[in-house]
Amino acid sequence: GFLSDQYTGPTEDDLQKALQAFDVAETGELSEQQIRQLLTTMGDKMEKADADVLLTAARESNGSTGQKTNFAIAEFTKFLTPETPDLDPDGPALMKQLIKEEAAKAGLKMPAYASGEEGAAAEGD
Repeated sequence: GFLSDQYTGPTEDDLQKALQAFDVAETGELSEQQIRQLLTTMGDKMEKADADVLLTAARESNGSTGQKTNFAIAEFTKFLTPETPDLDPDGPALMKQLIKEEAAKAGLKMPAYASGEEGAAAEGD
């Protein structure tokens, strides 16, 4: 099905190598202007407004508040290729984790036998 198909697009490494090809000064960085030009003129061209949204988000994730910035190629490719979630999660383990987190938020202590930890014995054994 749609969600179970493995992604076979460019990897983080592929993107990094492609962007490094435009780093003629070999600084490991590209200017925001260079990246905007790449996004809006090459390959599957982005609309300028979409490129602006992407670059603003990249700036914010970088902690940069300035209007114009240079992006480290390695950091920018990490931004573009976030880790993909596991498409076949372990339902019971996720449920235990969720219950544990919600109990902690509410200030409740989970009994040892319900915590799912190995070797935990029920009270009163």
